[in-house]
Amino acid sequence: WCLKPKSLPPLHSESAMALLRALSALGASVSSSRLPATRACRFLAGAGLARPFSSGEPSGEQQADLRRHVEGIIKFRGGPITFAEYMRTALTSPMGGFYGDKYVNESAGGGKGTVIGARGDFVTSPEISQLFGEMVGLWCVTVWQQLGSPETLRLVELGPGKGTLMADLLRSTSASSAVFQSFQKALRNGSQAGVNLVEISPAFREAQASALSKYSTGEDSSLVEWHNALQDVPEDGETPTIYIAHEFLDALPVHMFVKKSAAWTELLVDLDDRKAVSLDPEAKVPDPEFVMKLSPGATPSMKLLLHPRLEALDEDTRGEIREIEVSGSVIEHTLAVSNRLAASKGGGAALFIDYGYDDLPGKFTCRAIRDHKLLDDLLAPCADLTADVDFSLIRSVVGKMERAPAVFGPISQSRFLQSLGIGYRAQALLETPGISEKQAEDLVEGYKRLVGGADVDGMGEIYKAMALVALPESAEGKAGPPVGF
Repeated sequence: WCLKPKSLPPLHSESAMALLRALSALGASVSSSRLPATRACRFLAGAGLARPFSSGEPSGEQQADLRRHVEGIIKFRGGPITFAEYMRTALTSPMGGFYGDKYVNESAGGGKGTVIGARGDFVTSPEISQLFGEMVGLWCVTVWQQLGSPETLRLVELGPGKGTLMADLLRSTSASSAVFQSFQKALRNGSQAGVNLVEISPAFREAQASALSKYSTGEDSSLVEWHNALQDVPEDGETPTIYIAHEFLDALPVHMFVKKSAAWTELLVDLDDRKAVSLDPEAKVPDPEFVMKLSPGATPSMKLLLHPRLEALDEDTRGEIREIEVSGSVIEHTLAVSNRLAASKGGGAALFIDYGYDDLPGKFTCRAIRDHKLLDDLLAPCADLTADVDFSLIRSVVGKMERAPAVFGPISQSRFLQSLGIGYRAQALLETPGISEKQAEDLVEGYKRLVGGADVDGMGEIYKAMALVALPESAEGKAGPPVGF
C-alpha cells in the first residue's frame, strides 16, 4: 500500500492552498490503537456494512421487554403497524431497543456507549483511526473559509456516537496555525454554544461528555451543548452552521414497499396469532411473536412517500422496480437541514457520510445484524436494523425546494478522504519521531480500512459522501464544490 496517492482529484486553487496550509499545521500526535485486538470484527463488506457486532446474545429480559412494547403498540393501534414504526421502536425504545439506554448500558459489561467500537455491536470510521476525524475537521475548516471565514460559526453533529469524531475534529483543528486558531475562535465567538450534539440517549451523552471532557471546563465550559432533536438546536438566521451526519441516516426508519402483479403494497408488522394458547391458568404467558404481512390495500405511506418517489424516477426504472424503500425520516431531516441552510444569512454546509447508493438497487437493503451475523429475520429482537441511504432521494428532495442549497456528490469515501490528503497525513504521522511499530501498523491498517475496497475489508467504496452548501447572503454567484468534491 502506497500512502501517498499518485494523483488527487482537481481542486480549486484557493481551496487546495488552504488545504495544504492546514495539513502542514496539523499536530504530530498519534493516538493509541483503536483497532480490534483480533480479526473477529471483520466488515460485512458484501452487505455494504462495516458494523460487526454484538458482544453476545441480548438477555432474555431485554428481548421480552422489547416484544411486550411492540405488542402494546400493535394492540393500541388495533392492527398491524408499518415496518418503519417497528424499526424506530426496535432501535430507540427505552424498553430493550438497540440504542436504548438499557441495552447500551448492559452490553459489553455495562460500559457506557459500548454498542459502538471494537468491544460493541458495530465499528464506525472514527473508531478505526484518528485520521477520519482529522479529515472531517480539515473539511470543516476549508468550508468555513469558503464561507468567507466568518467571525462566528456553529458546528452541529447528528448522532455523535461516542463523541470520537468530534473529539478528533476539535483536537486536530487546535494546532497553532493562524487558520486553525481563527476557526476555533469562531466556534467560541457566538452568544450560544459553538458545538451542538443531537443525541437522545443519556447513556451516549455520558460517553460523548467523557470524550469531550477537555472542552467542558474553564473558558470552554459552554462550548458544547446537547439537544434531543435537530429542531432544538438554536437557529438565529445569522450564524453560519456546518452540519455533520456520519452513519446517522442509515439508522432512520424506512417504509418497505413491494409490487405484486400490477399493484403496490406495503410491508407491515403484526402479531403472530398462529401460536397455540395454553388453557392452563398457571402457565407462563409466552412472549409475543411477530410476522411480516402485506397491506390488503393502499396505505397512507404509499400516498405520502411511495407515489412521489416513483414519480421522480424515469419511466424505465419505474416500470422495472419491484421493491423499494423510502424513509420519511431521511426526507424530514434533509428538509430541516436544507431549510436551515437556505434561511441563514451567513450560509452554511452539511456533510453526510454513510453507506448507500445513487442508483436504486431494485431490492430491499434493510437488514438485521447481531453477533457477527446477518440475521434471516428482520424482526429478531435487540438487533441492529439498518438500511442503505438513498442519496438520490436526498438530491431529489433538495432539488424541489424554492431556495435550495447546492448539492455535491455522492462520491466514494475513498475519493473524499484522498482528496483531503489522508495519505499525506498518514505518511506524516508515520514519520513522527518515537512512533512505535504497533502504532505504525495500526495507522496503516486504519488507513487501508478507511479508503480501501472490499478486498481489504475496506469502507472506501461502500461508503459515500454528499455535501450541501449555501453561500452567505452577501456572496455573489453560485456555490462552488467544497474541498473533496
